[in-house]
Amino acid sequence: QVAVNFPLRTGRKTLVASRSMGRSGAMASRPLKRPGILGASPLSSGAARMGFEELPKPMDMAVKHAAAVAHSAEVALESVSKPGVAEYLAHFGFEAESDTTWSAAHLDRVRSGSQPVLEVAVMSSEEIDGHNYYELHSALWRPSEFGRVEWRSQRRLLHLREGLHDPVKASMTPEGYLKVFGETPFASRGGFWTGTMPRLRSWCQTLVRCINTAEASPAVVAATLRLLGAPLKDPATIALARECATVPPSQ
Repeated sequence: QVAVNFPLRTGRKTLVASRSMGRSGAMASRPLKRPGILGASPLSSGAARMGFEELPKPMDMAVKHAAAVAHSAEVALESVSKPGVAEYLAHFGFEAESDTTWSAAHLDRVRSGSQPVLEVAVMSSEEIDGHNYYELHSALWRPSEFGRVEWRSQRRLLHLREGLHDPVKASMTPEGYLKVFGETPFASRGGFWTGTMPRLRSWCQTLVRCINTAEASPAVVAATLRLLGAPLKDPATIALARECATVPPSQ
């Protein structure tokens, strides 16, 4: 006997007919084999007796979205501690001599106002798979150019604490951190208390100011860009890095 499977649409459901063809060419019934797929609707007893199997429903879009957001955030957090800070920052037009020291060319650009400028705005929050994710709109541009790199990312408070707050605090003395961030403290743990969003916005603005004035170390800038998921291969990113590499710092 030769097994033959073919789809059959009946109203709202798509069924798979399963029959076996004997040597005579007549169709004979074959016992129904249910795949046991989660999410597939049960068949009617009549359809089951006829040997039909319902095709499984596609994965819910909300489930796919939640998985994609969580994966992106975890990958970004893991990348924060990667080595090669100076090489990584060069992709965005930042020049560093080491993890802790900026190059003279970058400092010259900061003084002349021609350095790459980072923007970060905490726009909203969304509950995804039982966790509160904050949507961040980021941009990187150079005052002397028209090009602008823009991207969005979603991160939990846990990601922002471990990937931004902790590295920033570790790079400074307790007195130095208090002096810079004393008036804009980071959000409390949990993220459910009133004032979490304003605190995140204020803290991120202070961090951005430190980055744009070269007060933050190269390692902190790299951690920030990595956690936010800055696009390396965006045409505007490539153009920005090329301009900073070819145009004299004073321009």
